[in-house]
Amino acid sequence: MSVPLEGYDVIMMCGGGIGITPLISTMRDIYHKMLTGEWETKKVYLFWTMRDPSLYYIMGDMISDVLGSEIQNFFTIAIWVTQPGAQSPMFTRGRPDWPAIFRTVRDTHTDVDRIAVMSCGPQALINSVWDCCISETNKATQFDFHRETFEF
Repeated sequence: MSVPLEGYDVIMMCGGGIGITPLISTMRDIYHKMLTGEWETKKVYLFWTMRDPSLYYIMGDMISDVLGSEIQNFFTIAIWVTQPGAQSPMFTRGRPDWPAIFRTVRDTHTDVDRIAVMSCGPQALINSVWDCCISETNKATQFDFHRETFEF
């Protein structure tokens, strides 16, 4: 994704299934720039929803360096698995409650007036995230929406 994120103190990345790929790439770019001092941000959130955990076991290694780093407190990663039977403390079963997530991020960062929101995945996920950007924006905080879609 070629979204100019440098002006944002808080970044939310909302991915579905394989749509996480460009978001992980962006997160890793931010991570490496933070390590070298080229980037300053307060927080990066990665929200990932998938049907079953097998996708995490394929793609999860791409975020392991971020999770094990000395700057990991700048990153929050939450993963939902929608199919029954996925048992792991790493995953939440079900679907994300996007309005609650947006409110929590907004209320946590009351000193920030604009939050970047990137979304990639199924159209239903992108629509839900877009709707929350509109409904959860208030006078104090603007959610700036950026998206990418995969079409098969």
